[in-house]
Amino acid sequence: MFLKVIALSIVSSFFVMLWSFLFVIPGIIAIYRYRQAYFILLDDPTKGVLQCITESKHLMHGRKIDLFLIDLSFIGWNMLSLLVLLFIIPFFPIVRIWLAPYYTLVLANYYNQLIADTNNTDEADEVESHTTDGDV
Repeated sequence: MFLKVIALSIVSSFFVMLWSFLFVIPGIIAIYRYRQAYFILLDDPTKGVLQCITESKHLMHGRKIDLFLIDLSFIGWNMLSLLVLLFIIPFFPIVRIWLAPYYTLVLANYYNQLIADTNNTDEADEVESHTTDGDV
């Protein structure tokens, strides 16, 4: 599992680097496109690295702005953490002790919501296909 996480990190960073060669904005979009790959791998460790990246790409289609807004909502906390780290207590990042787990939990809940929405959409599509097949 540990080697898969390392491989996922290397491959996704490589893809982001390739997109960043085009310009800065495609690189940022690629970061958001591949961000759910780690959670997908943690949900199912039998999946391969490229499969996790592909599923993350499909999962984030049309939803990157939501994750960007989540990151934007944490900008104040990150600035506070930086100020505390630089000026008040340089060797003890007290704000990060609470911020890092909270931020990770928010991202994990966002992933769970994405999975729930995807499952609901798939079920609705199945119901719709069964009703249209019966009408014909």
